[in-house]
Amino acid sequence: MDHAKTSTNNLPAHSEAINHVQIIGTLAFSRAVHIGSGRGDERSDSLVVRDGRGGAIIPGSSLRGALRCRLERMLGGLHEVNLLPEDGPWGCGLYEASLLANKHCIGNSAHPDSVTESKNLNKREEKEGSQAVWDELYLHLCDVCRLFGAGTFWASRLRFSDLHLLEGGARTIRQGVGIHRDTLTAAPSVKYDQEVVEAGSTFRFEATAENLDTTDMRLLALALQPLVAGELPIGGSTTRGLGDCKLQGGKLYRANLKDRKQLLAYLTETELNKRYPIPQDLDAFIKNQLQPWLGKN
Repeated sequence: MDHAKTSTNNLPAHSEAINHVQIIGTLAFSRAVHIGSGRGDERSDSLVVRDGRGGAIIPGSSLRGALRCRLERMLGGLHEVNLLPEDGPWGCGLYEASLLANKHCIGNSAHPDSVTESKNLNKREEKEGSQAVWDELYLHLCDVCRLFGAGTFWASRLRFSDLHLLEGGARTIRQGVGIHRDTLTAAPSVKYDQEVVEAGSTFRFEATAENLDTTDMRLLALALQPLVAGELPIGGSTTRGLGDCKLQGGKLYRANLKDRKQLLAYLTETELNKRYPIPQDLDAFIKNQLQPWLGKN
């Protein structure tokens, strides 16, 4: 069965205004976190990312990448234990050379059939024009790419804002050494250090989404579940104990833009509680999305 053709006939177009979702919460770190800026100075080999005022931030792109990667692995595991049917939602992994049987996704740059299909679409575009290819482009994307975006040709339905500091934020330098594999002692001339934001710091979490269909909402819940459960470390050196965090006090606000009353409130109100109907606790949203979906398979 061709999953794409059976599950995306009603995929919302980017030109439509169907719904708007906003998620707000606090990302609290129980351990120090290092989000490297790629720069160093006389104090440290690797400084953390800062905003224009010098305060530590977590780029939305870093969080987005971690959530996407975890979502793809979880979908793979659900297929492995048959909690999802063969034609259920799936992810291509972007750089995975091996995909589920009879699947392809042009967002993937390593899978041979996906790369071939991408080239074929480019040839079709040259002959038939962009619109002919655009009308069926989503049929050649996995469910994760449809939600999170693919390359420069398919925009994400999700946007993660940079996370700015709420409390804490003290920065220190952590020293480290390489370990000799035979002696299990410090290896000579292998010393490094990195700047970290200390444990106990909190950051404001905010994400927005548009035009989510039923599958998108389920995948969003599945992606956020490990962050709410405190099982998704963020940043660098997570295998060395950094980056443990938990999304706390999360609320999901959703406006149906096809409903006249909700649309008017969304367009005219500025206060969050007036723009949207009653918010849903994020943990309740996740439970309500995942239990009926996975429990029936």
